[in-house]
Amino acid sequence: MGVGKNQFFCHECESSYPIEIYRIEYTDECFVLNCNQCALTLVIIGDDWDAKLDPNKSKKIGFEKYTEESLKPCRCGGVYRFSAPHRCPVCLSAVSIEVIKKQIDWWGTEDGIPGVVMGIAYSSSNCWK
Repeated sequence: MGVGKNQFFCHECESSYPIEIYRIEYTDECFVLNCNQCALTLVIIGDDWDAKLDPNKSKKIGFEKYTEESLKPCRCGGVYRFSAPHRCPVCLSAVSIEVIKKQIDWWGTEDGIPGVVMGIAYSSSNCWK
């Protein structure tokens, strides 16, 4: 998994701050979930997911739902969601992935989007219930 750093400018509060871009290589799996209340981002490496969760249960109730239900709450009291927007770490305004992609000039050819950490990255080692 490659990591690149870029600067992002928030148009709401006019703050500039670094963001990390996780580019997933063909041998790695990486999942990025955002807190639904603050700017904290959780990055789960596939090996950690594989070691902690039951793939049969994941197939039964769905990967995203099972993963979200298996995580501890964020330290702010919010919950990590695949669908939660990225947030500015200064003013907490939601930032769309399209705005991020435009600012970092990311126009990859592969499907999906890069994993983006806008606020503080939280490792997945202690995130499980």
